[in-house]
Amino acid sequence: MSAASPLPTALRCLAAWILCLVGGSGMLCAQESRANVVRTASNKESIAANSAPQAIPIGFRLDVDIYSDETKPPVAQFKTLFTEQLSIEWNSEQGKVTILDSQSQMLTLLNTNERKMTEIELSSLDSMLTELLARTKQAEIQESRPDSNSIVVADIAAQYRVKTSKPTLEIMAVRYADFADAATKIAAVFPPYKPPQLRLKLNQLLLDERLLPMELRLATRTNSGTHELTARMLKKDSLSEEDRKELQMIQGWKNQFTFVRATEFFGMK
Repeated sequence: MSAASPLPTALRCLAAWILCLVGGSGMLCAQESRANVVRTASNKESIAANSAPQAIPIGFRLDVDIYSDETKPPVAQFKTLFTEQLSIEWNSEQGKVTILDSQSQMLTLLNTNERKMTEIELSSLDSMLTELLARTKQAEIQESRPDSNSIVVADIAAQYRVKTSKPTLEIMAVRYADFADAATKIAAVFPPYKPPQLRLKLNQLLLDERLLPMELRLATRTNSGTHELTARMLKKDSLSEEDRKELQMIQGWKNQFTFVRATEFFGMK
């Protein structure tokens, strides 16, 4: 992938939204009342005991480039590595790692710059989302299929136009949709507090048809006009030796980083 160019200030919020494509890169801070859904620092010893290095099975990889202007280099880049049990998004530029364990149903968040980590149970995240949606007015969502390889979903504020592809194995689409759902929910209940309904609808359509998005265009409508970002994905059907070494390194970080409360991890005072 080519080097990313700086993201214009006016597009940062939009970029945080589209970064939910495969991860939670827009997360910043959480409220103290939500700290009970995250394990406290007193659990660190038990977490370390359960995080012993394991053999990394063969999986697949998605590389994502995000563009605000397709004639210029991407404004953001990251990758997601999928194994039999784990989905790991690594944004090395921002020092952020998001790990979804499909067996334990746990999200692990790492900050490599500050060498700290925290965890959130998916069941607790779902409960928080349910409470949020109960207080939110549901916008009407429209969907269409311009052709057999395209999906369009839109509401009054935004539109996703997606070019899709059938993966080599259906489980790839299932794992992708699970991770995209978790990332969408995180960005809804934590900053940047992005409305999740439209993206969750897209995730469900992709899951139902066992599809992967190869290109995603997100257009948002604001008082200043319409802004668009494009995400392009490159799928690799297996993990390289370098990928597996990176996975083992990231797993090792879980034993090395300081486990903190949610408020501390997300920078709250």
